[in-house]
Amino acid sequence: MKRIALLLLTLIAPMAFAAGNPISVTPALLAFTNVTVGTTSATQAVTVKNTGAASSVSTGTAANGTTTSTTGVITSLKVAITTNFVQTNNCPASLNPAATCTINVAFKAPSLAGIYVGLLTVSGTVTTTTVTHTTPPGGKTKTTTTSTVNTYISSVPMAGTAIPAPPKSKS
Repeated sequence: MKRIALLLLTLIAPMAFAAGNPISVTPALLAFTNVTVGTTSATQAVTVKNTGAASSVSTGTAANGTTTSTTGVITSLKVAITTNFVQTNNCPASLNPAATCTINVAFKAPSLAGIYVGLLTVSGTVTTTTVTHTTPPGGKTKTTTTSTVNTYISSVPMAGTAIPAPPKSKS
């Protein structure tokens, strides 16, 4: 059963969407083996890290130029998990660059023996702000501010094998 669960996990590759995804999750997969039906496994830790950084880039002059900046903070951080798996975490709603948090995951074996797969998903947003200054000859400087919100998602595939309970001894 362990081999089948690991095969299923390799087929469901760890997912990270959007270029430059700052949400790093390790390990890349979780496997829970030989969990007796109707019980919950020991927890396994998943570390979430913000690999992003604050940045500011300016071009042009103060009167005619652009500044693009980001704090690198992941906001609206959310953790989701599929059925038959449970989690607790210490992740804040906002995660600063280089900061980490921990998600503890367990497999809650249902009443039927078998292999169960699931997905732990971590999502959040990073806002980039662009300020543009334009001054026509002899005119007043016009400032335009735009913000772009990028959503990032990282996932960890999981598998759990539920085994039958041992037979009860007859007394």
